[in-house]
Amino acid sequence: MNSNHFLRSLPLVASALGRKYGLEVIIGGDKAATNGRRIFLPSLPLDSPPELVALARGFLDHEAAHIRATNFRQIKAAKLSALEFHVFNIIEDWRVEKVLGEIFPGCRSNFDWLARHFFDKAPEPDAQLDHDLLNWLLLEARSWSVPELRPRAEALRLKLEVEVPVLIASLGPIMDEVRAACPNSQSVISFARRIVEVIKDYVNNNCGSEAESSAPGEDELSTSCDNDHSNNESENEQGTASALKSLLTKPAGELPAGLGQELEGILTAAKAAAGENHQLRVAQVCPRELGELSPLALAETNTTTLALKRRLQSLLQAATLKKIRLGHRGRLDNGQLHRVFVNDSKLFRRSGLRIGLDSAVHLLIDASGSMGGQMTFVSATAYSLCSALSKVPGLSLGATVFPGRPTRRYKERELSWETVSPILSHGQTLHHKFQLTAEGSTPMGEAVWWALQEMSPLKQNRKIILILTDGEPDYIDNTKTAIAEATRLGFEVYGLGLDSNDIKKLLPGRSAVIRQLADLPQAMFGLLGAAITGKESS
Repeated sequence: MNSNHFLRSLPLVASALGRKYGLEVIIGGDKAATNGRRIFLPSLPLDSPPELVALARGFLDHEAAHIRATNFRQIKAAKLSALEFHVFNIIEDWRVEKVLGEIFPGCRSNFDWLARHFFDKAPEPDAQLDHDLLNWLLLEARSWSVPELRPRAEALRLKLEVEVPVLIASLGPIMDEVRAACPNSQSVISFARRIVEVIKDYVNNNCGSEAESSAPGEDELSTSCDNDHSNNESENEQGTASALKSLLTKPAGELPAGLGQELEGILTAAKAAAGENHQLRVAQVCPRELGELSPLALAETNTTTLALKRRLQSLLQAATLKKIRLGHRGRLDNGQLHRVFVNDSKLFRRSGLRIGLDSAVHLLIDASGSMGGQMTFVSATAYSLCSALSKVPGLSLGATVFPGRPTRRYKERELSWETVSPILSHGQTLHHKFQLTAEGSTPMGEAVWWALQEMSPLKQNRKIILILTDGEPDYIDNTKTAIAEATRLGFEVYGLGLDSNDIKKLLPGRSAVIRQLADLPQAMFGLLGAAITGKESS
């Protein structure tokens, strides 16, 4: 698949993964992060290279594995030291990826790619002993799932067996136990503590106080000479143990980054390097105050609603008519017997297939600050459309306003208007809470991406997005990309300009403009009429 296509479909991939994994994936903001319930992807550049796309997908799978299989309460209660947590993370990464890979085989290939990408590299020739030790633990665990890493793990083990043979002889069996039986986070905590305890014992046993210095007696000289080799080995152990001593007290910031941290850093840096106007952004759902339409407003919409409904129904009757066909088999049609005299054997009546609508329509309603003086008009237009369309058999209807309330995706971030607020969900009965107020910016592209996520799981074959707006979006590139991707995926996107022609720049040939509520039936007859019947709009 083309990498740009994959990235532009990333909102749909993220939404599908969220449903499959039972969690929420949010795209937008400044950094990649996870809070134990949600996975956040930053606003990645629209022209991301294939490697960055693969890393984004890998980050989703990796963090989803932790959310599903890691017990964060047990970790918090354990109060692990920095080194214990680092070792825990090495083993837990392997364990949770193994769990998710067994449930969803497609994830396994993503995890394997990540492991090869990050860990199948030539060893650093001048690496410190503590670095080699942690790297061996990492490669050993990863090689259990990715055999290509086994030669690197074995080479590093052989190197360590020369430098710290006693330590590796103790750690090797523990790692074998990890591979054989490591069912949950609590077991990983226990293994991490055992591994660190072995390292600590090794350091303590070989970095003790210096022996008292005194000249050997004459009768001791022979024994001393015989033990020169043993003393040299002991001195080597003391030297390597001293090199590991600092590892026990290193803060987390001085230990190597885990896989999740590596991915977070790369994705966050990619966002920071991208131009502000050329990033993929998806709206986040936030509630918004909705008021009941007044009896007067409802009465004013009745005429428009009735006119639009009648126009649509005249089209729908033809679209849903069950046509009768003549054929060589079926039920004899007495009215066609005259065909015998002209050697026409089509005398039998056969029922044709009923053309069903099988469509879903979603209204995206602009309620940004620029709409300030027109919200009564906007609210009435949106309600009239929903009222007319809700009567159409076989049509699933939804409506969403953008923006919703401003929100912070992260604590340190300023308030963002990249939000939407659903008014009417697909399958919900129509209500009168369509009275909107105007505030915020115009996150149109973000709203279109969100609508694609929301509509993708719907079973209807045809999916239509109708945008009601009076102006231009906040980020034109993101909006154009969202519309183009929707079209590529088989969605139909139409626009209705509310006393503004700007929508025609985004959707030429698929938009109309109305100046007053009375213009709505004619405008929508041209747009949705063509969409519902499947005919090309002129």
